[in-house]
Amino acid sequence: MKTSNVLSYMQLQYVLRGEPDYSTEQSLNDIDADFVNGSNQPTDEAYHAAASEYKNNILLDEYRQAIKQLLYDKAQEKDYDSEQSIASYATSTNEDWKSEAQQFVQWRDTVYEYSLGVLSDVQAGVAAPSIDDFISGAPVLEWV
Repeated sequence: MKTSNVLSYMQLQYVLRGEPDYSTEQSLNDIDADFVNGSNQPTDEAYHAAASEYKNNILLDEYRQAIKQLLYDKAQEKDYDSEQSIASYATSTNEDWKSEAQQFVQWRDTVYEYSLGVLSDVQAGVAAPSIDDFISGAPVLEWV
């Protein structure tokens, strides 16, 4: 992550010379930046807190995308266009489509419950799993 990403996330107006990588040891006094148009230089504490929040938001987005892809891929196994498409058949009069949709919806719910459990653990201080470990730990749907 770049220093400019953090400063932009903080909604500061600045001129940054160079593009240094962010580091938890970095002090804003050590970078070549001017804060303009009334933007005061934030404290290092505020800067590092914003960097942590920014990094967490990026990670959450990566998890969201991984879950979306998992659901999409599972729907595609049965030739549905999307998660929403297969779920819409849960009350179909066609028993095969209805069964597929109901299996999918039940599985999707367990995936979301699993995801919320992981999120809760991470918020409680447990190290966040890699995206691959997160997805491999998700419930599996074996079509019947």
